[in-house]
Formats: sequence, C-alpha cells, structure tokens
Amino acid sequence: MKLPAFMLKQFYRMGSLENGMEGVKFALYNSVMPARIVEVHEVELDGRTYVAHELAFAQAGITRAATSVCEAAPIAFGKGALVTVIVEDTHVEPGAHRIVVKVRTEEFGTLSVAAEDVVVG
Repeated sequence: MKLPAFMLKQFYRMGSLENGMEGVKFALYNSVMPARIVEVHEVELDGRTYVAHELAFAQAGITRAATSVCEAAPIAFGKGALVTVIVEDTHVEPGAHRIVVKVRTEEFGTLSVAAEDVVVG
C-alpha cells in the first residue's frame, strides 16, 4: 500500500525542529495508522544527507542508534506515537529549514517524509 504525499506530510510535527545537546532534533507523530520502521535510510537537512550512523531515534524515554533499527528490532510507530529524530553532532541556525526523512516500514515500504520548519533564534 502506498501512502499519498498529503498523508506523509502529516507525520512531521511542525514546530519541533530545534538544537539540542546531542544535535538537531525534530519529531514525527503518527496520526494515521500503525507501522513498524524496519530500516532508516537517511535524513536530509537543508540538502545535506545524514546516514544511519549519524542518526538516533528517541521514543518513550529510550534513545537508540538508527543503525540498530532492523526487521528483528523495529521501531514501533503506532497510531498516536511520537518519535524524536536526532541528527547527531550538528546544529542549525535560526530560520527556515527543509527536512526529508527516508525510512522503510514493514507495512508501506519506503516512505519519504518532507517538511519545512523554522528554528526561532
């Protein structure tokens, strides 16, 4: 089943982009239907690509390296779930930024979630 672009945009939590101690972070919120993330491909931030070994995911107080996400150890992304994506060891300046998250789910295959968000300075 392929999800339409308008549904994919809903996964990004607007206003969540910020600089944190561990790097840039933002949130994905699932308001659609349950899914299991079984592979993290990459995150593009303002045209720069960050691969799995540069990323982490936090959910319910547990942070794990994106490289640990696999079919045997997926991220449960149930309806109503919030997942924070961390781009490690980087920061963004105040202003508008473009974000693209590419993951593979068990249920829907490869998904590309694109959004623009603003960091207030």
